[in-house]
Amino acid sequence: MAKPPSPTFMETAPTRANDDDVPVTEVSWLEAKLKPKSVHARYPFKGKALLWMTCAFGSLGDALFGYDQGIVAGLLVNPIFLSRFFADYGGADGTSDNIDPSITGILVACLQVTAALGSLVAGSLGDMVGRKRCVRIGGLIYFATAFIQAFAPGFKTFIAGRALQGLGVGFLSMTVPVIQTEIAAPHRRGLMVGVEYTFLIGGYALSTWVDFGFYYLIPKSESWQGPYFIQMGLAFILCSMSLILPETPRWLARNGFAKECLQTVADLHTPDGNTQAEHVQQVMSEIKEAVRYEATLKKSTWLEMFTRYRKRTIVGITAQMFAQLNGINVISFYLPTTLAKAGMSQEKSLLYTAANSISYVAATILTWWLADRWGRRPLLILGGILMAIALCIVCAFTEAQTLNINTQAHGIYAFVVIYNAIYGFTWGPIPWLLPAEVFPLRARSKGMALATCSNWLFNFAIDMASDNPWIGQRTGEADHVPPALDEFDVNFEEIDLDGSDVPYYLSLAEDCWDYIVQPLSDALRPLRGLPQLDHACSFPDGPFLRRLLPVILVKVAERYEPGAGFVVSIIVCLTPHILEQLRPITLSNEQRVALQFLGTLILYAFILRFESHLEE
Repeated sequence: MAKPPSPTFMETAPTRANDDDVPVTEVSWLEAKLKPKSVHARYPFKGKALLWMTCAFGSLGDALFGYDQGIVAGLLVNPIFLSRFFADYGGADGTSDNIDPSITGILVACLQVTAALGSLVAGSLGDMVGRKRCVRIGGLIYFATAFIQAFAPGFKTFIAGRALQGLGVGFLSMTVPVIQTEIAAPHRRGLMVGVEYTFLIGGYALSTWVDFGFYYLIPKSESWQGPYFIQMGLAFILCSMSLILPETPRWLARNGFAKECLQTVADLHTPDGNTQAEHVQQVMSEIKEAVRYEATLKKSTWLEMFTRYRKRTIVGITAQMFAQLNGINVISFYLPTTLAKAGMSQEKSLLYTAANSISYVAATILTWWLADRWGRRPLLILGGILMAIALCIVCAFTEAQTLNINTQAHGIYAFVVIYNAIYGFTWGPIPWLLPAEVFPLRARSKGMALATCSNWLFNFAIDMASDNPWIGQRTGEADHVPPALDEFDVNFEEIDLDGSDVPYYLSLAEDCWDYIVQPLSDALRPLRGLPQLDHACSFPDGPFLRRLLPVILVKVAERYEPGAGFVVSIIVCLTPHILEQLRPITLSNEQRVALQFLGTLILYAFILRFESHLEE
């Protein structure tokens, strides 16, 4: 008898037989090969201890990529690091004064591109091998690439190691919110993701203090290698924890491990692992119902993310997009370099950066309670309003010429720290919670992957568009002085703040005034009618298409939904000023028009439909 042919790559093969009347979704031959054949469902802890250990396991993955965001910021003011890797790019003297900002921009941003790619790969792989194994893969990549960077012989090897590390970061940043969402009870999801985000910022804070501590080992190479040794240690702990902690119950049920799913639910939610407990049976019943329903829909596809789940995808992508477009990571990446460039010693620049992270971490703790008690949307609205107020006050201090420089500096510094703190419990954690929550189980990995990819792509775009916007624009002037410094003639050694953040925040405040407050005030004029719209949009002398585009957008919006023109008119008024931020990048008028049109449509869709998306 002839042997039957084995299934091809495109054919489907069922997974293991189901244990308990839970249907198993058919999978591809590749997925059947990768999927584990058995799952261990006995753990060293039970009840709250196991739940919180699993939460800590996932959160440690977030701490790793938070750590990675801060570690390079400190190294960019380390003379041993600069002279070793930037000798051929103007850094042979151990300073960044003569280094092209685009080079440091590449160093910072190369990780974001591969992180976006890694998150997309993890979106598919997470459904195949499980959430826990996905984190383990990310941890192993992270460990190996940290080793490469610690012992890199030159700049190219270091860049290669950092770029490859982005794959691990992408795996972790995509998978961790999914784990937190799937192990938590519905009324505790906000708490779990809040803890996760606190770990993320805690990782960033740890990296700033590690950079500060190891700096004192100069001139030894350990002054820059030390932070990577710590990084390898954290990755090792993460991989070790993945061997003893559970897979998420929903993944187990969906992939035919019903008995293991029941035992895991019992171990997570009862102190003795009692599978007959009423609460455990109720949770298991809900999981079975969800799996049965989703089995009738078959396996999700990437195309489905933009058709069947289009609205949910918009929520996930745009929430992460706006979380990056506020520019928070520019501060994280370039603050030490900026302070050193402005005249502060390297030690002080690292110390002030580390101190700035403390309030950031503390603010994230508020999310633990507010996310579940107040809800997601109120926190986003509150955060947007409070951050706008904080920036307006910063601008007011900048324009208050009658105040002495020390009073201005104290005021500006205080309210920028407040701005960071507000972000820490609103627009920081909530965009990570939304995409993990709004997608059903069958589409959760892919939906979270798209949202995470959006985060990293916009993170990359901001890094490359700005390089270090407070020091060297893309004008070729590496020693460009921020406008606020020229206006106030600041000298760090004469300020009582002991070399604080004055030049940085004065420049930040001036840009906020120029590109946010003033355009917004201009935008309020044309809302009662369209004749003044051209003036408000700064298009009076522009080509006909540029003048006509805002009018078309407003009229279409008003026809589509009464009152929508109000929102769109504000957006189109602000867009030219936002595009002006891209002035270092050469764009034709047609390209700018296309960017304005696309950006306006995305913003409008997000604002107009945000509430209905969440309700679905």
